[in-house]
Formats: sequence, C-alpha cells, structure tokens
Amino acid sequence: MRKNLILYLMLILLAGAMPGFSQEKMEPQTQPVEQNVDAEEAPVISESNTAESDEAIRARVSNYLDQKAGQIPHYTFWERMRRIFHEFLYSGVERIFPMSWQSFLKSVIDIVFQIPLLIILLLLSFTFIVNVFIVTVVLVIVSYYKKARESYKERLNQRFEDVLTKYLFYDLSQEDVLKDLKQVKTTLGRDLLIDIFFNYQRNLSGEYRDRILELYDKMELFKISSRKMRSAHTYKRVKGIRELANMYPVGAKALIMKYVKDKNYMVRSEAQIAYAYLDEDTSFGFLNDMDQKLSAWVQLNILNYVKLHERNVPSFHHWIDSSNNDVQDFSIRMIDYFQQSENSEHLIRKMNHPNEQTRGYVYRAIRHLNLFEGKVPAKERYEDETIANKISILKIIRDLGDEGDFSFLIGVLKNENIQLKMQAVEAFYQMGESGRAFLKEYSESEDFDLKRFVEHIKDQRN
Repeated sequence: MRKNLILYLMLILLAGAMPGFSQEKMEPQTQPVEQNVDAEEAPVISESNTAESDEAIRARVSNYLDQKAGQIPHYTFWERMRRIFHEFLYSGVERIFPMSWQSFLKSVIDIVFQIPLLIILLLLSFTFIVNVFIVTVVLVIVSYYKKARESYKERLNQRFEDVLTKYLFYDLSQEDVLKDLKQVKTTLGRDLLIDIFFNYQRNLSGEYRDRILELYDKMELFKISSRKMRSAHTYKRVKGIRELANMYPVGAKALIMKYVKDKNYMVRSEAQIAYAYLDEDTSFGFLNDMDQKLSAWVQLNILNYVKLHERNVPSFHHWIDSSNNDVQDFSIRMIDYFQQSENSEHLIRKMNHPNEQTRGYVYRAIRHLNLFEGKVPAKERYEDETIANKISILKIIRDLGDEGDFSFLIGVLKNENIQLKMQAVEAFYQMGESGRAFLKEYSESEDFDLKRFVEHIKDQRN
C-alpha cells in the first residue's frame, strides 16, 4: 500500500512538471491528508478496506491525469519548426534592425505567421535568397581558382620556355636545367612541362630533339605518363600512350603492348598505332592474337608510319587466315599496297570468303598485282557476286583481259544493269583495236545504245 502511494505521488509530480502544469496552481486537495491517515491507519484496517482505499486512490489519480491531459500542449513537427523559425526571425530583427523598425517588423512577422500561405512564400523566398548566395559564392570561388590557375600556368610556361631556350640554343648546362626544372613539384607543373616537351620534340629534329628526350628521361617523367595510362579517364590514357610513344621509345613498347587489345576503342586504337610506330623491326606481332576490331583509321595510320619511315615489312600472308576479319582485310590490303605478288595463291583462295568486303579487297589486289591466274576464278564467281564486286571483276577483265574474254563480256552487255553494261563496254574499249572494232560491229547490229556508252568513255572529262 505504501509503495503504491509513493508511486502515485511521483506520477503527479512528473505530470506537474510537464508543459501546461507549471502555469496553473494546484487546487488544495485533501488527498495528502487522507493518504497520511490511510498511511497511519494502514496497520489496523482490514484487508478489504485497504483494497477499497487503494482502488479509490487510483481512480482519483486517473481522473486528475485525464483532466490535465487536455491542457498539455502537443506540438507537431511542423508546429515546432514554425515556432523555431518565428523565434529566429524575431531574434534577427532585434540584432540587425534599429529599435524604430523592430516593432513594425515584428508585427509583419506576426501577420505572416497567422497566414499559412504567407509562411510558405516566406520560406520559399528565404530558400531562394540562400541558394542565390551559395551559388554566387561558389561562382566567385571557381572564377578566382580558374584565374589563379591560368596565371600560374602562364608563369610556369614562360619559365620553362626561357630555360629550354637557353639550354638548346645557348650555353646553359644540362645540370643547371635539371636543377631548375626539378624544383617544380606540383602535378599541374609537371603536366605542363610534359606538354612543352611533347611540342618541342614534334617541332624539332636531330640533336635538339634528342636533347629534349634526354631531359624527359632523366627527370623520369615517363613515370607520370605511365600513371596516366592507368587512369579511369579515357583521354588521360590516350595522352599517356601518346607521350610514351613519342618521348620514351626505349621502354614504351613493353608498356604499351598490353593495351593493344584493350576493351576501350580509343585506348586500343592509340596503342595499336603507337606499337606500329615503335615496332622498328616491323614484325606486326600485335596482329597475332588480335581479337578486337582493327579500325580503318588505325590501318591508315599504321600504313602512314611504315611509308614515312620507309621500313621493311613482313610478308602479310601470315595473317591472311586470321580469325579476326579486320586483320584479314588489313593483310590483303597490305599485300596489295606493297606489291607482294608472291602471295597470289593465298589471295585467289580468299575469293571464296563469305564476307563481301573481303572478296572486294581480293579482286582489287588481283587487278593491281596483275595476277592473270586470278582472272578465270574471278569470272567463275561473277554470277554469285554483288553488283559492287561484279564491277570489280569487270575491271580485272578490263586490265588483264584479251579476245578470249569477248564471249563473257557479250553476256554482260545483254544485262539490263546500266553500270555493268558500261563496265563491259569500257573493257572492250581498253582491249585495243580488236575490242573497239567488235563494239562498232555489235552496236550496229545488236544494240544501238552502245554508241552512247562509247562516246561517254571517249570523253576525257569522265
């Protein structure tokens, strides 16, 4: 009984400490007296009376708590935020504005907070102002950073060019140059120095170029270029490969080799071009296991490097049976370009290739290499070919044909396709007097329209 009484008193005190209770005076209650009496008489009253008294006290406490529960303020989250924001604006007015303005501004704040829509507009306005302020600060910081960066780059660029000019054209020693350039420790400064070295080695030759490459090597800038190849950014990887290929030819080939089959098209293309540039023995070893696409741009650049440096090339029949169709096409084109007529057997065999473009390269190579042994197999393939490849076969007959091909060309003249008829007429015309005589006779007896084709062929403007 005594323990229960103490517990109820603690609940009452706790409720009185809650918001709403502290602002009201408790009405005088006779409960404490009764509780004392009960407490004093507790030892002598019966158990039934004790139970009844306990129930009565519980009921009275419960009724009291129910009455006070309605007076306790229950604030929602938004109401609390509203009060906090209201107090924040009040305190801001008191700190910022003079006394003469404070009364008016506080009344405006009170009016605004009485209308929910105005509160929303006020919050939006406040948010907008804060955002504008943040954006302005960010723009100012970024602008300042860019200007500082550009100024720093200009100073470094001028410094590097002065030092390199004195080194290349005057009497500044290499030790002094290295001592000066190694003082630049920043990433931006090192990248700028590599760019300057790259431009110098492209525009200089002979001893001057070698001296630039020697500086690049002794400063170990190739390590920075190697790290670029491992970057997550494609443009950095391409730039790293290009820097190594041009300024670190001694060790770049081994570093670049693993990127010739990279999944990234740009990285792979740059690595393939760089490897061909560094491949002094022109072994074209990277073609052996090539399972990625070999683009036309890469093929053109490889051919350009080989021509520019007048390098000896291997026999490309090694890759004519590659499982990579791009490598096959490249091999056929290289056989054609470098006049490797000893590979005629491999070319003729490729006439049965399922790819139309590959067969087209074969027909072109047969014509350019004057492979007479390829004329008959080409004629046998004529009926099953596409229009483009039929034209290529007719060009073979035009350049390599003789009177024995007249019957074949007559069959083409009876075709309704204008392009094919034009090629057949041109083939007759290019075979000399016998072909031209046949055209004249045939046009008078069989096909009067052939005269127009002949006149078109004679016209030097075509």
